[in-house]
Amino acid sequence: MVALGGRPQDWLLSTLTALELLGVVTVPPLLAAWWRRRGTAAGPR
Repeated sequence: MVALGGRPQDWLLSTLTALELLGVVTVPPLLAAWWRRRGTAAGPR
């Protein structure tokens, strides 16, 4: 955890890292769910 009194670059880097980790954890399951819905909406081939 970065102290609030630190350099602005440190705060920005820690925020971007947290957002990146959140995206890595959140996006793949959402994409998989969307892909499954898209496949079932088209029906069997």
